[in-house]
Amino acid sequence: MTDQSVFAKRVPGFRFWIFGILIFILSGVLLFMNPRMARADTPICGTINTNTIWSSSGNDYLITCDVQIASGVTLTIQPGTVVRFDAGTSLIVNGTLIAEDCTLTSSNVSPSAGEWGQILFSPSSQDATFDGNGNYLGGSAIRNCLVAWGGDYTLADGTIETNLASPYLYNNTIQNSQTSGIRALGRSSSQRVVIRENSLSNNG
Repeated sequence: MTDQSVFAKRVPGFRFWIFGILIFILSGVLLFMNPRMARADTPICGTINTNTIWSSSGNDYLITCDVQIASGVTLTIQPGTVVRFDAGTSLIVNGTLIAEDCTLTSSNVSPSAGEWGQILFSPSSQDATFDGNGNYLGGSAIRNCLVAWGGDYTLADGTIETNLASPYLYNNTIQNSQTSGIRALGRSSSQRVVIRENSLSNNG
């Protein structure tokens, strides 16, 4: 009989103790390999009534019902932030949306086209503004973002849609929509819709 087997017999629960340590180590390795297992999502639902910033320093943001940005209010989505939409949900911009280098996608781990609705800029949304050289100054904009798996055709005609509104849509990757990736339905009375250098693929 080896020294180890003698020790195991003399110390009650020795094997369970070793087993527990192994499980603890394995859990740590899995969390290191997949950080999403270590964090919950921040649920978002309803109207945003105050200026708000979503950042990548916390949890991902989970849209659980339609979200409206109230008129006169700004939602800023900072670089690296992930916003995930439950089925049938949309983001309606009645104020200002500034989204930069973020990901807007489905909450489904195995998504298909049309998993969620759309990002809709309404007539009351704040137009983008530019200087005399065409450089963006402020107002509603989606820039350098990945937008995927939206455009549920029962809810939307485009994953990003403008309705008599003029946001700035620049250098985004818009893919796997069930409807159009971008649909511009008119423009505001004071500003054109500026759409530059976007990549669209596998959209309806």
